[in-house]
Amino acid sequence: MLKSFFILICFSFLLVSCSKNNDEHGKKFTLEEIMARSVDAVELPKKVEDGGIPIDYTQYAASASQLESRGFRYRKLLFWAISFATEDDARKEALRLNQYYSRNWLFDQVEGEPILEDYVITMYAAINPTRKIQRIAKPLEKVRHEDLIIIAPKKKTEGGEKSEGGGEHGAAPEKAEGGGHGGEEAPKH
Repeated sequence: MLKSFFILICFSFLLVSCSKNNDEHGKKFTLEEIMARSVDAVELPKKVEDGGIPIDYTQYAASASQLESRGFRYRKLLFWAISFATEDDARKEALRLNQYYSRNWLFDQVEGEPILEDYVITMYAAINPTRKIQRIAKPLEKVRHEDLIIIAPKKKTEGGEKSEGGGEHGAAPEKAEGGGHGGEEAPKH
């Protein structure tokens, strides 16, 4: 009985010492994981003829993957997600370019754009290795298409400027007191 207990203890120590370290260091994001985390960011087409903006790979280390790297637009701001073979390669490029990285991905054209910084910190747990104190991201706001304000171009009329939307001086028309469900305008005072 004592011998089997001793063997069990030795075997458990052997398993613990040979188990893989499960910390974040050394793990990689696959392209699928990056795409799944890219909520609210629109992937840019890779080809110019499709309306895309090509990534200039000459500014990155040779280990950058042209097959997996992608361009994204988030709230009208562009950034590049550049895949590298290892986390160390991505970190070195982030140091050199003063940009953000997470695992084996570099996020370029992010530094200095608070909206993009918040996005990559929140979505990818990215950090900028040149900063001694890392930025804490503000919570991301959900942008709905209904919340976007579209300002129509102004047209000159006899009585002054008027936007195509019906309001004066480019302002959106005011709705009537009843919530404006019928589309009627409020009386002008």
